[in-house]
Amino acid sequence: PSQPDGQPMPTFRDVAQHFGEAIAAGHDAAAFELLTPEAQALYTPESLKAAVATMTPTAPGGIQEVQVMEEGIVEDWPAKQPGDVASVYVALTGVGFAEAVTVTVVQRDGNLLIRHLDWGRP
Repeated sequence: PSQPDGQPMPTFRDVAQHFGEAIAAGHDAAAFELLTPEAQALYTPESLKAAVATMTPTAPGGIQEVQVMEEGIVEDWPAKQPGDVASVYVALTGVGFAEAVTVTVVQRDGNLLIRHLDWGRP
């Protein structure tokens, strides 16, 4: 399927990758826009920035690479809620560190959004 502008519809992998890239680039407002309204009630763009800063306090150059880990994609899990599409592990790496954020992507009104964030490696 495609969007009205002819672009392909984003997949849950795309949403997870875009979120990781946005926080890596310091585009906290863009990352915030990928959250469900419920998640937006829990986080602010500033709290997203603070979460990244907590994970990478001494990292020179910040996050250098964002990668959706195929082996970290789960489409069926015990805590899955109605509308949930996938839980996606996104590796966030840079000089001297390897961190991650796991995002739960949900289908909501025809859009894929992030319902839950779990910061750090398991």
